[in-house]
Amino acid sequence: MAADTPGDDEDYEVIKPPQTLRSKVRELGPRETAKFNPIEAAEAAMQRLSGNFDGWMRKEADELGSAWQAVEENGLTAETLDPVYQAAHNIKGQAVTLGYPLVGQAAALFCHLVDCAQDAAQLPTEIVGRYVAAIRAMVAEGARDETSPAGQQLVQGLAEITDTLLKAQSKKK
Repeated sequence: MAADTPGDDEDYEVIKPPQTLRSKVRELGPRETAKFNPIEAAEAAMQRLSGNFDGWMRKEADELGSAWQAVEENGLTAETLDPVYQAAHNIKGQAVTLGYPLVGQAAALFCHLVDCAQDAAQLPTEIVGRYVAAIRAMVAEGARDETSPAGQQLVQGLAEITDTLLKAQSKKK
């Protein structure tokens, strides 16, 4: 039987897992090392994966939509807002890597609003819905970056909404 803490009168056994990582990795020879450029290798890997980026971003937007559907069905509460926030936070974190920096800005604005709101569950449901709709529309329309005037307008509008709501809440204090 294992002891709770070392020094107890009970017996315990320390198990050391085998260290097999070295057997899984091939070491480069001197000639290979001289030719290896880790940045080029990473860029090549990203290029191979980039064909999946649009699908991954659509999947994230779909998860945001599913989370929003629960809000529509059950009302805006802390419990229903959390999955919406988590989905937007995931989008915020992945958008630049997946080639959607403008969508990432929109998701970041929503996360900022929720993070800074006095009581996020008291945010107007209609406003939360606007963020969700804007993010999903930007993904659907491929509004990736500054080359999308409509996407830029959406982000600018969301920034104004965020500022207005947070200023109004700070005046209520």
